Amino acid sequence: MSKKFKVPLNLVGLANDPGSAANGDLYFNTSTNKVRYYTQNAWQDLGAAVGGAAAEVSTTIPATETEGKFWYDNDDAKLYVYDGTYWVQVSLGPVGPVGPGVPEGGTTGQVLIKSSNNDYATSWSTIEGGSGGGAGSVTETGTQTLTNKTIALGSNTITGTLANFNTALTDADFVSLTGSETLTNKTLTSPTLTGTPIAPTAAAATNTTQIATTAFVKTAVDNLVASAPGTLDTLNELATALGNDANFSTTITNSLSLKAPIASPTFTGTVSGITKTMVGLNNVDNTSDDNKPVSTATQLELNLKAPLASPTFTGTVSGISKSMVGLGNVDNTSDSSKPISTATQTALDLKANIASPTFTGTVSGITATMVGLGNVNNTSDANKPVSTATQTALDFKLDTADPAVDYYVTNSGSGAYLVNGVSNGTIYFERGKKYRIHVNASGHPFWIQTVSGGYSSANVYTTGITGSGTQSGHIIVELPQNAPQLYYACQYHSSMAGSIVTGTSVGSQLETKATFVSPINIVAGTTYTLVANDHKETVLCTSAAAVTVTIPPQSSVPWPAGSIVTIIQGGTGQVTVAAGSGVTLHTQGNSNARKTRYQHQIASLYRTSENTWMITGDLVIP
Repeated sequence: MSKKFKVPLNLVGLANDPGSAANGDLYFNTSTNKVRYYTQNAWQDLGAAVGGAAAEVSTTIPATETEGKFWYDNDDAKLYVYDGTYWVQVSLGPVGPVGPGVPEGGTTGQVLIKSSNNDYATSWSTIEGGSGGGAGSVTETGTQTLTNKTIALGSNTITGTLANFNTALTDADFVSLTGSETLTNKTLTSPTLTGTPIAPTAAAATNTTQIATTAFVKTAVDNLVASAPGTLDTLNELATALGNDANFSTTITNSLSLKAPIASPTFTGTVSGITKTMVGLNNVDNTSDDNKPVSTATQLELNLKAPLASPTFTGTVSGISKSMVGLGNVDNTSDSSKPISTATQTALDLKANIASPTFTGTVSGITATMVGLGNVNNTSDANKPVSTATQTALDFKLDTADPAVDYYVTNSGSGAYLVNGVSNGTIYFERGKKYRIHVNASGHPFWIQTVSGGYSSANVYTTGITGSGTQSGHIIVELPQNAPQLYYACQYHSSMAGSIVTGTSVGSQLETKATFVSPINIVAGTTYTLVANDHKETVLCTSAAAVTVTIPPQSSVPWPAGSIVTIIQGGTGQVTVAAGSGVTLHTQGNSNARKTRYQHQIASLYRTSENTWMITGDLVIP
């Protein structure tokens, strides 16, 4: 249902019942949201006979509409009552006690004013000075209080005595003045004057807070300029004439102090402006003694003399002997006829002949580079170090003091260690013998401990073990005779763990369990076909380029039953294992993964039947 706006009831909104009322008075209780009426000397909720419910408060029209029901609209802050057809607006009058309302009578243009101090005493009053609410004055009697009001004078007149207005009003009550007004003994605080305001001109030399007019200022400036010439009658022209120098007097004094007196001056520095003519030396050239030229007379005499440097004499020169020229001991013989001097012969006797010389003593001054051996170190055969290439090859050999068993440990992700290609395979140690474990499992430290399962720092076994806990390197094991049952585990992954069998003699176990123990067969090329002895050896591929290892058929190589071949990627080139003609190669999960993933990874081949092999290890698909 829609809203319907009728003439509002002009209800007063109060939080509590008024103290005085007459039967039939109404008001809206803002505490209970109900309309109340006065009857039989008591206030009642309007609509009590039909439920007396409080007004519903919402922003939308109520869904339930009952005649007499009230609704307060939060959206427009209005109260409505349902008349059975429409929601009719009920306006809330000004807060105050309920009164009899608007008095009867009145004419057009009159306003309602309070006529006395009694409650509800109101009457109609006329605004003078124009009809229809135009500007004018309100005629009132008695004392009126105007607070923060604007009085526009215009052509109107405020009547009354000045004493009445001085008592009722202050200067702050007047915020705008129109027309021409005279203010006497008044103070204007920060006024803004427009147009051309006029003020009396003070006498010359006046020095008070009186307003200085333009005439006063002009006279003062003219008196200051007096009879100064036109080019020096402004401060700017004076400043320019003084060179804009704020310390002009000091500058002049300093300049004069730099001048020489006429009488007996003492100059410093370089004196200029005086010529040689002024001092009677006009024919003298300005040259130092060292730079004076040879005079004409002198030059004539010199022309008859021989120069010291490369003189050319004419005629027959006489009077000079070999002694005079420092050659008194020189024999008059040509170079080709000169004999070998004694000193020269002595020196020659100490020199080796070019042809087949025979040296004595210690020969020095000849380096290895001079004889084409610049890269050779000066060491005896017995003291020569192991070369890099030799050491690389030796690293793949066992020391004579080491056992015939090395274990190679890598990882299959973070799920298991690969011990010589076997997932978490068992390791066999004989007490009193030395073993070496090659670990290449980055991120998976390999620990030996006395408890099974995951890594336990409190149970790490270190007796006779060097390097435990490495993830890339060697672990040397030489167990004492009282070594307990041992286990291995990854420091970070509990699934990477296995057993270590210890005993006084595990030779037979090593023969049956560790058939992977073998010498190293180093393959340096990029292609290689397995041979019969490879099932007893470890094939180590050292190439930096990709390597292909081929499994030949049984018809080419008589493989024994249960043959196991271990292949290691020793170089940076990945190793791909290929099946030869008639050979079937099974991979983990039949994924066709037949290539090593990283350097130092191991691939293990197991012959399960004639021409059928299985490959395991950390592998990828080629």
